[in-house]
Amino acid sequence: MLELKLRTGAVQHPLVALDSLRTIVGSAPHRDAARRMAQEAVTLLRDDRSLLPIHDDHHATLIVNYAGETDVEAGRAFTAGLRASFSQARVVRITPRTSRAELDSIVRPSDRIIIATHVRTVEGEGRFAVAYQVAAWIDSISGTHAVTVAAFGNPYVIREFPLVSSYLVTYGRGPELEQAAASVIVGRIPTRGRSPISLPGFFKRGDGLVRPFAGSGDASGDDSRIGADSLGRLLGDSLRVVLDRAVADGAFPGAFAVVGRHDAVLAGYGAGHLDWEPSPRPDERTLWDLASLTKVVATTSALMQLVEQGRVDLDAPVQRYLPQWTGANKELVTVRRLLTHSSGLPAWRPIYKEVDSPDSAMALVFSTPLDTLPGVRMVYSDLGAILLGEIVRTVSGERIDAFFAKHVAGPLEMTETVWLPSSALLPRIAPTEIDPWRQRHLRGEVHDENASALGGVSAHAGLFSTGRDLARFARMYLNRGTLDGARIFTPETIDLFTAVQDSTFSNRALGWETPTGQNSAGHLMKRPAFGHTGFTGTSIWIDPAHDLFIVLLTNRVNPTRANTKITRVRQQLADAVMALVTSK
Repeated sequence: MLELKLRTGAVQHPLVALDSLRTIVGSAPHRDAARRMAQEAVTLLRDDRSLLPIHDDHHATLIVNYAGETDVEAGRAFTAGLRASFSQARVVRITPRTSRAELDSIVRPSDRIIIATHVRTVEGEGRFAVAYQVAAWIDSISGTHAVTVAAFGNPYVIREFPLVSSYLVTYGRGPELEQAAASVIVGRIPTRGRSPISLPGFFKRGDGLVRPFAGSGDASGDDSRIGADSLGRLLGDSLRVVLDRAVADGAFPGAFAVVGRHDAVLAGYGAGHLDWEPSPRPDERTLWDLASLTKVVATTSALMQLVEQGRVDLDAPVQRYLPQWTGANKELVTVRRLLTHSSGLPAWRPIYKEVDSPDSAMALVFSTPLDTLPGVRMVYSDLGAILLGEIVRTVSGERIDAFFAKHVAGPLEMTETVWLPSSALLPRIAPTEIDPWRQRHLRGEVHDENASALGGVSAHAGLFSTGRDLARFARMYLNRGTLDGARIFTPETIDLFTAVQDSTFSNRALGWETPTGQNSAGHLMKRPAFGHTGFTGTSIWIDPAHDLFIVLLTNRVNPTRANTKITRVRQQLADAVMALVTSK
């Protein structure tokens, strides 16, 4: 049996191994393995005009297969995969002998063109076997048409037509790879491949653009497979309309939204760019500063587990766990009061202006007095969330980042949800504010000043994550606490923490907030839905009644927090999604 070695989503030795992928296809398990390996191999190396994924059948489409005259099977599976989405597409086969006049005659002014090159590598000879007139023709039409090239067998052919806007490679040949490439082009599966090789001037080792589902088709066993074609398409269109309009209006430089249900990602869309300066388009692997989503994704999750295990009592005084937290009336504050923001603590304090170390910052959190008696009013307080993180540390012996990584992110395979992201991730991180305190444009560094003063790891802010990871987190909630065999919470714990605690007092659940008809849940979402927002422009809403989640990730504070247009965008996005879901 052929052994394929996978490394970080890319095929380690693709030029040799994947060219023989069909040799392992026989039994159903082997077919499934071959399909998965083929999907991992597809690598998108260029998409300058953001052509992919293509998810409409309203545009004239020309599919061109280039192969040797005797290579009659090349392109059959690729064509079949595309025709499933482009029912009216024209298909043309060309060879090294096709003349330039014949090539020019097949193109119409309105065509969107998808070209597959089926070219074998001639080892040691450096030949690429794309006939001169074919390469020149591909390059010339790339200046006037939307052209996507899928290179099967030899990834280096791009040097023959450098003007192509979209270029993806599979490093091998065969029907499984053709089917996978077609599925990437139309958005039936995402692409996450990374190039194990380089071509100076064109792509480097490790390059590879990520594109999410376009909202159509079947993801063939992927952990975020999409569902109903029609709903996915409509949702994808709605995300695009709302987010593109918001970028044009200056609400943020870039955004990524993902919508799904308990077993599927239905649609995802990246709008704008990571920065107002020329930069990549956001996608499902872009990292965003979550700001206060840290409170629900990490801190509330930790408290849920500790309460479920009987290690924390919601109605116990905070001083049971933090005896050093002393002051007038603090003995009356319970853990539940901290989670519902009714502790009497002030909303905020500029700790970062008053201290010179993380230890002194935490000491100031502990010494801050209450503003009012507990239970008198709801005041959303970062200070209370910081104290909740200290309860987690005291009870478990683990700081919030370590606890979350071990007990939540790890089991859920949220591999890119971290505090203090490494410098290697900087190209994928959306910049936030040009910060007047730190006198620099922040990127990969927590935006919240108090979280920075606490060392960058805090229970109220500092977490970075991606659309892909937060979709898994939301799907776990919709699956009543489990995902892919990992149980994070019991259903009873979810019900406890997502229920409104006192509707006459506020809309707060435990850690979470709930729809009011006026907040970021929009005007159509109702309880028992729950969600939260982050100051940097992030939000998450989960609606069990409609088996739905909506994640919105933006950097609306770039370049300044004075931009408040995100409020309306959140509502518009939620309303657009809910209108479609409730009409089905």
